[in-house]
Amino acid sequence: MKTNQYFDAFALQVTGVTVLSYLLTMAILPTYFPQFYHVSLWIVPLFVSGTTYLLHWRLTKTIQKKPKQFVTVFMAVTGIKLMLYLFAILIYVLIFTAYAVPFMAIFFTLYVIFTALEINSLLLLLKQNP
Repeated sequence: MKTNQYFDAFALQVTGVTVLSYLLTMAILPTYFPQFYHVSLWIVPLFVSGTTYLLHWRLTKTIQKKPKQFVTVFMAVTGIKLMLYLFAILIYVLIFTAYAVPFMAIFFTLYVIFTALEINSLLLLLKQNP
């Protein structure tokens, strides 16, 4: 599988997980757990998927052009992502203190899902490009 086909497949997976998580967040939470629902929670799936997509794109470009620098770039991208996520969580908690717990629960769940998807995809790509 070429890198472009691989990245198209990854983009499709990210889009599918994003749509599913968005629908679950916006349908299940207000229906079954209205005390935890806040109108601003719609941004969480879009933010996590968007950052995952952009940073994953950067990692695939590194694998294509400079495969020997992949580990360094992977560590840098992971650090940047974690700092960006921590900053976003801090801002949200300061603005919407009453909804901090559901926000962090949704954020953490999506972080784990998208990180697993990203790592799995990177491992598949690295197996094909030794």
